[in-house]
Amino acid sequence: MRHFVDNSKSQDAADGFVAKSDEGDGVNFVRRIIRKTRKRLTDSRGTVLLLAYFVMVVVSIFSLALFSRSQIFLRSSEHTQNRIVAFNMAEAGFATALQALETNIAYAGTGEFTSLATPSVQGGFEVEVQAVGDSGNVRFIRATGYSPSNDPGTRAAERRAVHGYVQVQSPGLFNAAVFADNAIAMSGSVQVDSYDSRVGVYSASNQGSDGDLMTNSTDPSAISIAGTSQVQGNVTVGPTSVTDLTQVVSMGANADVSGTVASLSTAIETPVETTNVISSGAMDLTGDQIQSLSSGTYHFSSLTVSENSKLFIPEGQVVKIYVSGSVNISGGGILNEAALPQNLVIYATKAQDVRITGDTPFYGG
Repeated sequence: MRHFVDNSKSQDAADGFVAKSDEGDGVNFVRRIIRKTRKRLTDSRGTVLLLAYFVMVVVSIFSLALFSRSQIFLRSSEHTQNRIVAFNMAEAGFATALQALETNIAYAGTGEFTSLATPSVQGGFEVEVQAVGDSGNVRFIRATGYSPSNDPGTRAAERRAVHGYVQVQSPGLFNAAVFADNAIAMSGSVQVDSYDSRVGVYSASNQGSDGDLMTNSTDPSAISIAGTSQVQGNVTVGPTSVTDLTQVVSMGANADVSGTVASLSTAIETPVETTNVISSGAMDLTGDQIQSLSSGTYHFSSLTVSENSKLFIPEGQVVKIYVSGSVNISGGGILNEAALPQNLVIYATKAQDVRITGDTPFYGG
């Protein structure tokens, strides 16, 4: 018996098997492609995120650097401005000390911070004044300026100092060119005025109106200004309730007072004796005598300069003369070579006459 096999069916089965096998491989391949694509996409997103973070960090660093730079410039400009203001404040403090010393030789400084703050400028100063040496009239001034304040913890705080030495003149015993406890009489062509020695010597262009006359008296004609005498200043008499002072101040027809005529609110206290220097007796110069005095304090029982004689005060010398008797100066008079009134002061300590006549200028007080 013969067996016949249908080869076509077997071939078909084989072909079906192969086709099925090829279909599975294709699916796997596609899956692999999808997985790789997903992985690549995932890797790309991570890279983009890292790149974004990097850019943000770089921008932040540059922003911080720019902000820090702007802050540095801002602080620098604030310090520069405050340094200038502090220096100006120190100069203002120094000027304040100079002005105070003109009227108060004992001025010792502000003692504390003095604010000069305004809505546009913040600052102030401190001033310290110290006496130097034994001369009594030399001062060391240290003025310290601050901005915006004297608190070192203040933002952009600055401090600058100005210091220097100054020589001050002690104020006179009386605040007038001529003072008398009793009476003052002027006649002829006497002129009393003032000048600023800092500007230069006395001249027509350097004349002031501080040549004041002052007395404690309210007696009739306590101050008499006759002839063509000129007073470039104020005339002040003793305390009185009388408003019409024409009886106390006698004025000639051709005499003139440039300032006011008034009365004191309180009498000026005059010491009986103002020096303990022993009297050298009478100073009596006549004929052509010339007597020179060096710096110092002198006490005479009387002082007379007449005819062509002269009492000479050399330049650079400062002389105080106390006279317990009469004073009569005429002829050559007193020659103050420096022409500085503060270099010669005459104090008449007793109730005696003081007469100054002649044409020689008198620079003194």
